[in-house]
Amino acid sequence: MSNEVHDRIIADVLWGEFELEHEVLVELIASEPVQRLHGIHQAGASYYLFPSRHPHTRFEHSIGVMRILALLRAGIDEQVAGLLHDVPHTAFSHTVDIVFPSVEHNFHEQFQHDIVMQSSIPAILERHGVSLHAALEPDRFPLLEQPLPDLCADRLDYALRDLHGAGMITQGEANEFISHLVPTPRGPVLDSVEMALWFARLFLKANDTLWTSAEEAGSYWALAGAIRRAYATGGFTDADLFSTDDAAMHTLRSLGDPIVNAFLEMLEPGTEYYHVEGGGPFFTTHMKQRVVDPLVVRPKRSAPERLSKLVPEYSRELDERKGQRRTEYRLWSPQIGDDLRQSLAFGS
Repeated sequence: MSNEVHDRIIADVLWGEFELEHEVLVELIASEPVQRLHGIHQAGASYYLFPSRHPHTRFEHSIGVMRILALLRAGIDEQVAGLLHDVPHTAFSHTVDIVFPSVEHNFHEQFQHDIVMQSSIPAILERHGVSLHAALEPDRFPLLEQPLPDLCADRLDYALRDLHGAGMITQGEANEFISHLVPTPRGPVLDSVEMALWFARLFLKANDTLWTSAEEAGSYWALAGAIRRAYATGGFTDADLFSTDDAAMHTLRSLGDPIVNAFLEMLEPGTEYYHVEGGGPFFTTHMKQRVVDPLVVRPKRSAPERLSKLVPEYSRELDERKGQRRTEYRLWSPQIGDDLRQSLAFGS
């Protein structure tokens, strides 16, 4: 479901209706780089496997991050940074990190400067007296970006938005949780141990069931395989990669390449993937694992403390997961057809 924008009023499925207080945000939202995000699904490859679970786009997420920052009383520069932080995303979101692997899964961030500087964004920011750093260096804003296991506006919106989209939380619960956030130079912290534990455990559940399941990993492998094959045949270019999901998928499907088509068939809803623990054919892929350990500020305490320190049970849960968290996957699907079997060297 897309955000509805009427003049300065935005109606967001997660954060409700609110008014934009700064004209620079109005202009930026109307700009081509931000509008392009309407065409990029937040979930990347797994949108095709689970379209009803993952309906939201990078545009909605960007609006949500901006809204959280406003609720945290961030300055206008940081709100702008939140709105623009995903502008360099490629089609199919983080699928590109399987096509061009990196440890941090941050391929798109390499293009922040070029995408911004070749657009109308610098002129808009200059007209409103907003620093260009807000568009070029999102990592310099502590409420917007923090490394794991900390909280930040980016991580909060994508997690809560995915949980809400999957029916795991209500809009009211998300808004109640946000009301317990406290802005600090170390990023957002929570004023409630109970709220911190609520979110941390839901984050673990989202990691396991929404972001790193066998089906999620398999869908990313399949779409990445189609893109790699299309690049190798010359039928897919960087211009396609930096378009939208629909445009890039149209290019892939129009190639008529049997291997590309075989990979794309593995994205159909109902396709099954499973972990191969013993013998049998398998393919390998990688997925990023994530956990949070929020900082909590308590009355009469001078500094925030880790949830895992305050709740020993949660500390044990994290310790137990350390030996279970896999980044390399050995997967198989009964739907893998002869075209892929003949063209790829699978393990066994």
